[in-house]
Amino acid sequence: MPAHRQVVLLAALLTTVVASANGAGYTPVPLIEVGKPKLEDIAYSPDGSLLATLTTDWVELLDADTYEPVARFGSGGHEVQYSQDGSEVAVFRYDLPCRIYDAVTGAVKEELPVTGRAYAFSPDWSRLAYADHETVYVWDRAAGAVTATLSGDPEPTLASAYGNNPPHRLGVMILAFHADGVRLLVASPRATLAFWNVDSGELLRHYDIGTWVWRMAVQRTAGEFAVITGGGVLLVRRFDDLDPRRVSLPADINRTGPLEYSATGEHLWLTGERGPLYRVDRDGQVLQTDWPHQGREGYAPWVGSLAVDSERGVVACVAADSIGVWRVATKKRRKKQK
Repeated sequence: MPAHRQVVLLAALLTTVVASANGAGYTPVPLIEVGKPKLEDIAYSPDGSLLATLTTDWVELLDADTYEPVARFGSGGHEVQYSQDGSEVAVFRYDLPCRIYDAVTGAVKEELPVTGRAYAFSPDWSRLAYADHETVYVWDRAAGAVTATLSGDPEPTLASAYGNNPPHRLGVMILAFHADGVRLLVASPRATLAFWNVDSGELLRHYDIGTWVWRMAVQRTAGEFAVITGGGVLLVRRFDDLDPRRVSLPADINRTGPLEYSATGEHLWLTGERGPLYRVDRDGQVLQTDWPHQGREGYAPWVGSLAVDSERGVVACVAADSIGVWRVATKKRRKKQK
């Protein structure tokens, strides 16, 4: 392995999911420790064969079994995504345009005029929705232009939201497409979620949340979505259902941490404030893991990114400069040697 990568491969103890919300968890060890530059985000390719790692300087693709580098290209950013067919990699770069790379050659295919915190691809990546304050724009990649503008939500804003910030300074915070690529969820500093049709520009309905939304995820196969509210409550609801299902979460849940569905939609993954990784099953059962890696100050670091490979039963997450990998589908304890 090239020395300049500054990656240390560690032995990985892979154990079973036999935990309960208040019981002993399955405990992996960090599989990779990454040196400089700073590790920002990770994403599995759809077939699970590659793990894209995004640093402040570049994108590097790793073999998902050996963790050997396969390719390095592009520039840094804060979030990396794979298209559903695995042909493209998107890098979001704070105040710079989003870049779309060819996943095989690493060449830049497109730059999209997306900055800020709220954006979402349609499932087929033909559209990219993004927000500028209270207005949502939908960029059509084939047309090379904005083809829809969504604004004018009549619901009142909250007196305060997201850590007592004045709502007028926040605007739209989270976007997520329905699986049909036509309807769009919009979360802003309101007690409701807006649901828009981006073809017609029609505001279809509101979902009552009761407060603002910290995190949101859409399940691609069963027509449901999940949110973590400002009060730390997990709500799961179908798009056609008025009543959400409430899931009781542990007290240490990280409301601002990642929330991800598995590709099959069977599980939701989310994190605790300082390391625990939680899996929520379809029946509402919450399973807990433990993050064993200690930060430089002696405590478990904040977990900032999740990547789920449902095909192989693997979940990876970033904490500090490490990537921890859980093999959650096995019932055998085994040790991977490097």
